[in-house]
Amino acid sequence: DNIIKVPAQHVKKQHLTHEILANISSRNPYVTEYTKRRANGFCELCKIKAPFTNLFNQPYLEIHHIVWLAYGGEDTIENTVALCPNCHRKMHIRNEIKDIDFLKALPKNFTDNQITI
Repeated sequence: DNIIKVPAQHVKKQHLTHEILANISSRNPYVTEYTKRRANGFCELCKIKAPFTNLFNQPYLEIHHIVWLAYGGEDTIENTVALCPNCHRKMHIRNEIKDIDFLKALPKNFTDNQITI
């Protein structure tokens, strides 16, 4: 068996907490809204429809900065894309050059068939 059996007396039942200090960049809500509307309910990387809707019945997509804010990227519509949760996690784990180049090349303006703000 590949199952590891741990005796019950070795399993901690207490909840541990840790204090974390972090610098958090402010995000422009208009950039977020514009980017989500531009995506029109579809992930801008895999092109698949958002996997579910949020509490407001809107397609659930996450905003990703192509050049991360931590590395000097800007919070602008040109530097943001709307991604499904899987692709967003992929970008933060793999961050492959081919995906970065693909996302950078996407048109960042609305087309005629998209909703305008």
